Amino acid sequence: MGTGCNFAIRTVCNVVDSYIKGANTANICAIDLSKAFDKVNHHALYLKLMKRLIPIELLNILENWFCRYFSCVKWY
Repeated sequence: MGTGCNFAIRTVCNVVDSYIKGANTANICAIDLSKAFDKVNHHALYLKLMKRLIPIELLNILENWFCRYFSCVKWY
């Protein structure tokens, strides 16, 4: 089926090349969520952040994000 990192990188390069050849701007944002946060004990992370006096608002945002995050790709 062609899934995987190499396919994804090739696809992004092709799309960017297409935009550039059409004299358009291409903006890309990529976040690899699996490398860091999937392997971290979130409860332990929250405790360490609390010990460093991170504002509760930021902790709430992180907790909400980790509990509900998903990936989405949008093409315009």
